[in-house]
Amino acid sequence: MISAILLAAGESKRMGELKQLLPFGTSTIVENCIANLLASNIDELIVVLGHRSSEIEAKLQGLPLKTVINQSYREGMTRSIQTGLASVNPQTRAVLLALVDQPRIPSSIINRVIDAYKQSGATIVKPRYQGKSGHPVIIDMSCRAEIESLDSSVGLNQVTRAHAANTLFIDVDSQAVIDDIDTPEDYKRQR
Repeated sequence: MISAILLAAGESKRMGELKQLLPFGTSTIVENCIANLLASNIDELIVVLGHRSSEIEAKLQGLPLKTVINQSYREGMTRSIQTGLASVNPQTRAVLLALVDQPRIPSSIINRVIDAYKQSGATIVKPRYQGKSGHPVIIDMSCRAEIESLDSSVGLNQVTRAHAANTLFIDVDSQAVIDDIDTPEDYKRQR
Protein backbone atom coordinates (compact mmCIF):
# COMPACT_ATOMS: atom_id res chain seq x y z
CA MET A 1 0.00 0.00 0.00
CA ILE A 2 1.26 3.47 -0.95
CA SER A 3 0.06 6.41 1.14
CA ALA A 4 0.44 9.89 -0.30
CA ILE A 5 0.97 12.77 2.09
CA LEU A 6 0.27 16.20 0.61
CA LEU A 7 2.01 18.88 2.65
CA ALA A 8 -0.30 21.91 2.67
CA ALA A 9 0.14 23.43 6.14
CA GLY A 10 2.33 26.44 5.39
CA GLU A 11 1.67 30.12 5.79
CA SER A 12 2.58 31.17 2.22
CA LYS A 13 4.68 34.06 3.56
CA ARG A 14 6.61 34.67 0.33
CA MET A 15 3.38 34.61 -1.69
CA GLY A 16 1.72 37.20 0.53
CA GLU A 17 -1.61 35.36 0.41
CA LEU A 18 -2.86 31.82 1.01
CA LYS A 19 -1.45 30.02 -2.03
CA GLN A 20 -3.33 26.78 -1.39
CA LEU A 21 -6.58 28.48 -2.43
CA LEU A 22 -5.27 30.60 -5.30
CA PRO A 23 -6.99 29.90 -8.64
CA PHE A 24 -5.12 27.43 -10.81
CA GLY A 25 -6.67 26.08 -14.00
CA THR A 26 -10.33 25.42 -13.30
CA SER A 27 -9.91 25.03 -9.54
CA THR A 28 -7.29 25.96 -6.93
CA ILE A 29 -3.67 25.04 -6.36
CA VAL A 30 -4.50 22.53 -3.59
CA GLU A 31 -7.36 20.98 -5.57
CA ASN A 32 -5.06 20.54 -8.59
CA CYS A 33 -2.48 18.74 -6.47
CA ILE A 34 -5.19 16.50 -5.02
CA ALA A 35 -6.67 15.70 -8.44
CA ASN A 36 -3.24 14.67 -9.77
CA LEU A 37 -2.60 12.47 -6.72
CA LEU A 38 -6.05 10.86 -6.81
CA ALA A 39 -5.60 10.09 -10.53
CA SER A 40 -2.40 8.18 -9.71
CA ASN A 41 -1.86 4.71 -8.27
CA ILE A 42 -1.81 5.74 -4.62
CA ASP A 43 -3.92 3.80 -2.12
CA GLU A 44 -4.72 6.62 0.29
CA LEU A 45 -4.29 10.38 0.43
CA ILE A 46 -3.61 12.35 3.58
CA VAL A 47 -3.61 16.13 3.33
CA VAL A 48 -1.72 17.87 6.13
CA LEU A 49 -3.17 21.29 6.92
CA GLY A 50 -2.12 23.95 9.42
CA HIS A 51 -2.37 27.68 8.68
CA ARG A 52 -6.01 28.65 8.01
CA SER A 53 -6.89 24.96 7.91
CA SER A 54 -10.66 25.41 8.17
CA GLU A 55 -10.76 27.50 4.97
CA ILE A 56 -8.81 24.90 3.03
CA GLU A 57 -10.67 21.96 4.57
CA ALA A 58 -14.00 23.49 3.48
CA LYS A 59 -12.80 23.24 -0.16
CA LEU A 60 -11.99 19.55 0.24
CA GLN A 61 -15.34 18.31 1.53
CA GLY A 62 -16.53 15.13 -0.17
CA LEU A 63 -13.16 14.19 -1.66
CA PRO A 64 -11.76 10.69 -0.96
CA LEU A 65 -8.99 11.80 1.37
CA LYS A 66 -8.15 12.29 5.01
CA THR A 67 -7.20 15.68 6.42
CA VAL A 68 -5.01 16.03 9.49
CA ILE A 69 -4.04 19.23 11.24
CA ASN A 70 -0.46 20.04 12.12
CA GLN A 71 -0.90 22.30 15.15
CA SER A 72 2.85 23.00 15.07
CA TYR A 73 2.96 24.08 11.41
CA ARG A 74 5.07 27.12 12.26
CA GLU A 75 7.89 24.72 13.19
CA GLY A 76 8.26 23.73 9.55
CA MET A 77 7.82 20.92 7.09
CA THR A 78 9.33 18.20 9.27
CA ARG A 79 6.41 18.53 11.71
CA SER A 80 3.95 18.27 8.83
CA ILE A 81 5.62 15.10 7.54
CA GLN A 82 5.49 13.62 11.05
CA THR A 83 1.81 14.60 11.41
CA GLY A 84 0.94 12.91 8.14
CA LEU A 85 3.01 9.85 8.95
CA ALA A 86 1.09 9.38 12.22
CA SER A 87 -2.12 8.94 10.20
CA VAL A 88 -1.08 6.47 7.52
CA ASN A 89 -2.78 3.12 7.20
CA PRO A 90 -1.00 0.36 9.19
CA GLN A 91 -0.59 -1.61 5.92
CA THR A 92 1.38 1.19 4.26
CA ARG A 93 4.66 0.06 2.67
CA ALA A 94 5.84 3.52 1.65
CA VAL A 95 4.81 7.16 1.78
CA LEU A 96 4.81 9.46 -1.21
CA LEU A 97 5.53 13.02 -0.10
CA ALA A 98 4.03 15.73 -2.30
CA LEU A 99 4.17 19.51 -1.93
CA VAL A 100 1.14 21.77 -2.31
CA ASP A 101 3.15 24.30 -4.26
CA GLN A 102 3.68 21.87 -7.16
CA PRO A 103 0.24 21.62 -8.85
CA ARG A 104 1.58 20.76 -12.31
CA ILE A 105 3.03 17.32 -11.54
CA PRO A 106 0.93 14.89 -13.58
CA SER A 107 -0.26 11.52 -12.37
CA SER A 108 1.94 9.88 -15.03
CA ILE A 109 5.09 11.08 -13.23
CA ILE A 110 3.66 10.14 -9.83
CA ASN A 111 2.99 6.65 -11.22
CA ARG A 112 6.54 6.37 -12.58
CA VAL A 113 7.91 7.09 -9.10
CA ILE A 114 5.53 4.54 -7.53
CA ASP A 115 6.33 1.88 -10.14
CA ALA A 116 10.07 2.44 -9.71
CA TYR A 117 9.72 1.98 -5.96
CA LYS A 118 7.74 -1.24 -6.36
CA GLN A 119 10.12 -2.71 -8.94
CA SER A 120 13.48 -1.63 -7.56
CA GLY A 121 13.50 -2.37 -3.85
CA ALA A 122 15.04 1.07 -3.28
CA THR A 123 14.44 2.72 0.09
CA ILE A 124 13.90 6.14 -1.50
CA VAL A 125 12.84 7.08 -5.03
CA LYS A 126 13.07 10.65 -6.36
CA PRO A 127 12.25 12.11 -9.75
CA ARG A 128 15.04 14.09 -11.37
CA TYR A 129 14.94 16.74 -14.10
CA GLN A 130 18.18 17.74 -15.82
CA GLY A 131 20.26 16.56 -12.85
CA LYS A 132 18.13 18.23 -10.15
CA SER A 133 16.10 16.02 -7.82
CA GLY A 134 12.52 16.99 -7.11
CA HIS A 135 9.17 15.75 -5.82
CA PRO A 136 7.18 13.71 -5.16
CA VAL A 137 9.52 11.49 -3.20
CA ILE A 138 8.73 7.96 -2.05
CA ILE A 139 10.21 6.77 1.23
CA ASP A 140 9.95 3.21 2.46
CA MET A 141 8.33 2.75 5.86
CA SER A 142 11.57 1.21 7.11
CA CYS A 143 12.59 4.88 7.60
CA ARG A 144 9.57 5.69 9.75
CA ALA A 145 11.32 5.71 13.12
CA GLU A 146 14.10 7.92 11.74
CA ILE A 147 11.57 10.43 10.42
CA GLU A 148 9.51 10.39 13.60
CA SER A 149 12.60 11.09 15.72
CA LEU A 150 13.72 14.14 13.71
CA ASP A 151 13.82 17.44 15.55
CA SER A 152 11.67 20.10 13.88
CA SER A 153 14.80 22.13 13.17
CA VAL A 154 16.19 19.29 11.05
CA GLY A 155 14.92 18.65 7.57
CA LEU A 156 14.10 15.34 5.94
CA ASN A 157 17.42 15.58 4.10
CA GLN A 158 19.07 14.08 7.16
CA VAL A 159 17.14 10.85 6.51
CA THR A 160 17.53 10.91 2.74
CA ARG A 161 21.29 11.47 3.00
CA ALA A 162 21.58 8.53 5.39
CA HIS A 163 20.02 6.32 2.70
CA ALA A 164 21.82 7.79 -0.31
CA ALA A 165 23.25 4.40 -1.23
CA ASN A 166 19.74 2.98 -1.59
CA THR A 167 18.14 5.95 -3.36
CA LEU A 168 16.95 5.62 -6.93
CA PHE A 169 16.60 8.64 -9.19
CA ILE A 170 14.10 8.53 -12.04
CA ASP A 171 14.90 10.92 -14.86
CA VAL A 172 11.80 12.70 -16.14
CA ASP A 173 11.29 15.20 -18.94
CA SER A 174 9.09 17.57 -16.94
CA GLN A 175 10.36 20.60 -15.08
CA ALA A 176 7.21 20.37 -12.90
CA VAL A 177 9.08 18.13 -10.44
CA ILE A 178 11.47 20.96 -9.53
CA ASP A 179 9.22 23.98 -10.06
CA ASP A 180 7.29 25.31 -7.11
CA ILE A 181 5.03 28.26 -6.51
CA ASP A 182 6.47 30.35 -3.68
CA THR A 183 6.19 33.92 -4.92
CA PRO A 184 3.72 35.97 -7.00
CA GLU A 185 6.24 35.77 -9.87
CA ASP A 186 6.30 31.95 -9.68
CA TYR A 187 2.50 31.92 -9.71
CA LYS A 188 2.25 34.16 -12.78
CA ARG A 189 4.86 32.10 -14.64
CA GLN A 190 3.24 28.72 -13.94
CA ARG A 191 -0.39 29.61 -14.13
